[in-house]
Amino acid sequence: MASKLQPKSHRVKGGKARRAKRTLVARDGNVRTMTLSEIYRKYPNQWVLISEPRLTKELKVIEGIVVAHSKERDVIYKKVRSREYPRFAIEFTGEIPIKVGIAF
Repeated sequence: MASKLQPKSHRVKGGKARRAKRTLVARDGNVRTMTLSEIYRKYPNQWVLISEPRLTKELKVIEGIVVAHSKERDVIYKKVRSREYPRFAIEFTGEIPIKVGIAF
């Protein structure tokens, strides 16, 4: 699964691995930046957490690194609460259900 993103880890004293918070790389060592249209095609009808998003002047996502995706919104919100991603955006790639509340 070469397309899965894995945070780089660093060795510290005592031999334990510690995850770097900002460097997300695929197992083959490459950072995977996707355009918003690629994200919509790859993850239809899902909530997507995008790290390091590039934005327009109107703050719309142009591209970024997908670090999590799920059909369940709470899974993505839980990831955000971990504070592992200082710059992020959340997109839903389908039609937002009526029962879902959204705050702007």
